[in-house]
Amino acid sequence: MSIGNKIVINGFFIIITTISLAMDKSQPLDIVDKSSPDLSYVFYVPSFIGAYASVVNSLDSFKNTVTNTMSDEPVIKKLGWPPSDPVACEGLKRSKDVYERVKDSTYKCIEHETFLEDCAVIRRRNEFCQRVLFALHNNHPDGVKLALFCLEHHQYAMTQADKDRFISFVIVEQKKTKRGTQNVDETLSKLKLTPQANDLLNILKQSIPDTELEIQAELEKQKELEKQKELEKQKELEKQKELKKQKELEK
Repeated sequence: MSIGNKIVINGFFIIITTISLAMDKSQPLDIVDKSSPDLSYVFYVPSFIGAYASVVNSLDSFKNTVTNTMSDEPVIKKLGWPPSDPVACEGLKRSKDVYERVKDSTYKCIEHETFLEDCAVIRRRNEFCQRVLFALHNNHPDGVKLALFCLEHHQYAMTQADKDRFISFVIVEQKKTKRGTQNVDETLSKLKLTPQANDLLNILKQSIPDTELEIQAELEKQKELEKQKELEKQKELEKQKELKKQKELEK
């Protein structure tokens, strides 16, 4: 289903839901039958003003969500994704050129006239990478591939916290899907990660089970431990009862 169709369907459901909620908040209207004072009727008049306000607010929120989702794509393209897009490739080349010039200035004391402008570009790339993180956690369709791409090409623009979040996302999603494990591991092993990032990578790999079988094995292990504890508890109770009996016999 295309993004446009999803937007239309979601918008329709939002309108129906908000009108229903507004109708629930309708106000009672008492009508007295003058010909028979003892009789009266109660009608519920829906609060259409409330319904209108609810619909407007919901559509506003929905519009912001759609706008944010769609506005992520140009940002991601500037980082070079997808690689098949010529415009994205140009964006990646520009980013790499900037990184190299700033590295020259920082580590080789080579002056570039564009140094300040390049630093501003790196700051924007850092913001773009953070936008990607939010897009990933909002179920971006390219998921792990996009995260690995950013780690491979834009580490220089990331903070350590950003790198950690990308690595964490990759490992967790890899374990969930159980697909492409070997390819992901190979890509991660080729990245020039900082010692802190490597430590985090090793911790996550050890702490997250690889497959459903491992998860099942861990659950079985926990059950077995609980059974053993229960048996030991019963043995202890029987031992105490036996001791109590012996004491009573001695009396």
